[in-house]
Amino acid sequence: MLLRVDVAMSLRPNAYHNRFHSFDITQSVFVIATKMKCSDYLGPLELLSLMVSAVCHDLEHPGYNNAFAVNASTPLAVRYNDASPLENHHIAVAWTILRSAGCRLLEPLEDEALRKRFRKLMITCILATDMTCHFALKEELDGVILRNQPPPLSEEEELMAAGSSASGACAIASSCSS
Repeated sequence: MLLRVDVAMSLRPNAYHNRFHSFDITQSVFVIATKMKCSDYLGPLELLSLMVSAVCHDLEHPGYNNAFAVNASTPLAVRYNDASPLENHHIAVAWTILRSAGCRLLEPLEDEALRKRFRKLMITCILATDMTCHFALKEELDGVILRNQPPPLSEEEELMAAGSSASGACAIASSCSS
């Protein structure tokens, strides 16, 4: 899988969104997750999806942002109907890799429900790296910090919040490394 990720990160000459950025963000998310003791409130599936999302969050990045893509009507913007075109593309490339022959990362997830949950978490994490989500995620996280406890959530809402918060940490790590 990592070789395929490396190829996807090297398809276009990109001074920032390359294999080093992928490694930097993945390592930053690992450190944040470890220091925050995320394993106390996230299960193995959530942690796996977080780390895989960190590796894959900018696959085949074209070197421009969503606003440019939408304003220029690039093929990605058209394909994804102007809705987070870059992040949707990163997700599509990630799932092409994860489903390819020889990639065994998802084999331990024998249960179809686990695979669907993993996919949903990963989609949430990567979509949340769209910078238009940044301020809403920060506001949500600030509210949790001020209350000193998370709001009561259904299992589905908890799953989405975990993915969004984790990807918020990924976005923060990204902005700190630039």
